[in-house]
Amino acid sequence: MNLFKQFPLMMVLLSLFIPSVYANTLVAVDKVQRGNVPQTLKLTGNIVAAQQVALGNEVAGKVEKVEVEVGDHVTQGQVLLRLRDDDTRWQLQQAQSQLNSDLAQVELAELDQKRLQQLLTSKATPKESYDKAVAQLKMVHANVATRKAEIARINDRLQRHVIKAPFAGLITQRMAEKGSWLGEGDDVFFLTDTKKLRLELLLPQRYYKTLKKQPQQVHVRLQRTGSLDTEEAHIERIIGIVNRQRSFAVWITLNNDQQQWIPGMSASAELRWQDATAQLHVEEDALIRRADGSVLVWKAEATGEGEYKAVAVPVRLGHSYKGRTEVHSAQLKVGDNVVTRGNELLKPQQKLKLSPPLSSNKQEP
Repeated sequence: MNLFKQFPLMMVLLSLFIPSVYANTLVAVDKVQRGNVPQTLKLTGNIVAAQQVALGNEVAGKVEKVEVEVGDHVTQGQVLLRLRDDDTRWQLQQAQSQLNSDLAQVELAELDQKRLQQLLTSKATPKESYDKAVAQLKMVHANVATRKAEIARINDRLQRHVIKAPFAGLITQRMAEKGSWLGEGDDVFFLTDTKKLRLELLLPQRYYKTLKKQPQQVHVRLQRTGSLDTEEAHIERIIGIVNRQRSFAVWITLNNDQQQWIPGMSASAELRWQDATAQLHVEEDALIRRADGSVLVWKAEATGEGEYKAVAVPVRLGHSYKGRTEVHSAQLKVGDNVVTRGNELLKPQQKLKLSPPLSSNKQEP
């Protein structure tokens, strides 16, 4: 009685070990195609600022006022810090007063020169006196020029008592407080341009020749770590130096108008470009990956009118894109049918029934 109960199970197990060479197995197939399958490379890198500078003071002095805090966004030319400048302003006032005196001397020398010129015309004064007046006028004009240069120098020194932002950005560090003393050249702030950012990637050296040849044709898609949002970008620069890890750097320009990126973030990038040579490619589902690392496809080979058999074809894989994978095999050609459904348990020479009909609406990548 138990034997009859176990009979269905025995038949199922037996069918797994008996080749189905006499039954037509229903399978779905796809055509082998030839085309330029885009290469894709997915990498993760760090967001860095294209501009980040340490701002220091050009003159030594005591801090009178700090205008910004860490985390403040500043505009170009905005004042960040002021040093005490009383002594320099006194020097400027003194120089202005001396300039006014020199200008008065110029007016007096011009009057003397004109008066002596008239007297010389009437021969009422010797020429020597007139020559002295001309020389005196030149001397006071020189004094005025010297004084103006001194005032310009003092004004320049006065402006150096103020630290201004050279570009718009974010204050990321501040190393001074009101009342502290700063030596000439001390670092006071770190300013980061948060709009001009780039993603720095390291690529294996084997890709250098390809990317360097056609950087403008490389399509870049970015995604922030932990986010599903993506955006387009482009390669800014390829750095032609290979490091010890046999990698070279690629800079990706970021559009940060919405301030969605900040320095220090990690982001992933997918680089895509067209291969120069057209290759055979098949659906990803046609690939059977074995435990030993080898890969094969099952080709549906015609044996007669509407009759097909399974032929195992070992292949070497190229790159994949959107469900299509490059394959290399001398046993495949354009138009061959490869099994994409029902290929898991196929055996050599197994009879096949194709469904759907032999046609493919897929476009080449």
